[in-house]
Amino acid sequence: MCRRPRPLLSIVFLFAFSFTALAQRHEAERYLMASDSLMFISPDSSRLLASEALKIALAIKNDTLEARAYHLIGTTEGIQGHYSSAQQNLIRSLTISDRLNMPRKQVATLANIARVIDAQGRYADAIRYLKQALVLDRQLDDKEGVALDYQNLGVIFRRSGNNDSALYYLDRSLEQAKLLPKESRNAIVASGQYNIAYVYSFQGRYKEAEALLQYPVRYYDSTGDPYGVLHGIAYKANLAYLTKNYKDAIALAGTGLEKAREMHMDERSADLLQILTDSYEAKGEFSKALHYYKEHRKLSDTLFNAEKARIVAELQYGYETEKKDREIELLKAKEESHRIVIILVSVAALASIFLVITLFLSKKLQTVRYREKEAHLVAEREKAQLALESSERELGTTTAFLQQKNKLLEELQLQLAALSAEAGQTQQEKLTDLSNALTRAKLLTEDDWSQFRVIFDKVHPGFFNRLREQFYDLTPAETRLMALTHLNLGTREIASMLGVSDQTVYKTRQRLRAKIGMSAEKGLDDLELNAV
Repeated sequence: MCRRPRPLLSIVFLFAFSFTALAQRHEAERYLMASDSLMFISPDSSRLLASEALKIALAIKNDTLEARAYHLIGTTEGIQGHYSSAQQNLIRSLTISDRLNMPRKQVATLANIARVIDAQGRYADAIRYLKQALVLDRQLDDKEGVALDYQNLGVIFRRSGNNDSALYYLDRSLEQAKLLPKESRNAIVASGQYNIAYVYSFQGRYKEAEALLQYPVRYYDSTGDPYGVLHGIAYKANLAYLTKNYKDAIALAGTGLEKAREMHMDERSADLLQILTDSYEAKGEFSKALHYYKEHRKLSDTLFNAEKARIVAELQYGYETEKKDREIELLKAKEESHRIVIILVSVAALASIFLVITLFLSKKLQTVRYREKEAHLVAEREKAQLALESSERELGTTTAFLQQKNKLLEELQLQLAALSAEAGQTQQEKLTDLSNALTRAKLLTEDDWSQFRVIFDKVHPGFFNRLREQFYDLTPAETRLMALTHLNLGTREIASMLGVSDQTVYKTRQRLRAKIGMSAEKGLDDLELNAV
């Protein structure tokens, strides 16, 4: 009779434990929501709230809340210019999101890491992170995300001075934007055309740049976006100066300067002061040029001093962040001890023996679930491996069948040739027609190729997409040659499958090497295809 209360006591214990954790989780979520809403209004308050949420997440061991907290802290630090610390916290968030398989959170974090790194002038690293975001957005079929990824890549390439790559990705962004609803499409097109016009102006394509600026200017005027309007004025002023239309350049730069000062955009103000200085100097009005030069120099010195102060502040912030990290670890240990004490006090009246039994059962249940999860993962990997092996066998069988078919047709042609040599005129014509039909049957038909390609994609997923991304001008014949070469087939085997001579395969290879810029010392099978 004394043993009957045990299940009830265990339930009471678990309820007390769950209720405490649930209340803490709700508190952390409220902190995170408040942090997100204050990010651009009060970054300091936003970071403080996210830090409080992080403390709770660490205490209750909630990885999802931890990832969100690190993401908000890192994003806020990036806004404040604390780039090193921002990158560290965003990478922590990315690591957790990757472990929890949260692709949308990964995309957002990758994009923010790229922005932080781009702000430091590390363009190659920023591009690497953005391309990872692009791959995930494609997998999620997020058309707007893909369009924005292309545009951001174009902007970073523009900043790095690689104008050709910038135009490539900006054009792809505009193409992708055509698939979006009108509201999303218009914003992306306006921003993309601004950036393309900027590149055109550097390339001396002033008329094209001027034409491209018309739509973005109208769009931002209609939406009332002050930042978009200001960028449009600045771009037009710069274009007017480059085309030696100094009067318009001065008028536009003056208007833009007033707006930039009202919006406290010092870097844009410096750009516009430079345009005013250069335009007045070009007109020969040197007193005005000197006036704006002095203003520009003064503002540039202010920005330089601000940057130095930011660097010093970032170093100080990094020291304080490390100190806070240590404090968080200590607090985490204290919180864990405190939580255990609360639970023990809550169930102390129910007797310590039941607590020990419940903890033991809980641990055992966790172990069982862990083993079940591991077994499931092993089964999934074995299933995937079996599917791959089946596809490889199917591909090998299909390849061998096509080779055997063509070999048999070649033998029949030889026999027909022998018969034709001994036959009369009428029979020779019929035998020639039959031989021509066999020749056509030797070719790798569209149906053969479609079936072969489906099986090939199962064994080598993404091969044709990567090939098309890197070498977009390959002919169908060259594509087939690349696929068969990827299977390590010899020249004779490829010629047999395609229904052509060995010499034709050799010549096609030579032309293909020249087209893709590969030296004669390397074989086509040495080519490495990397996803964009």
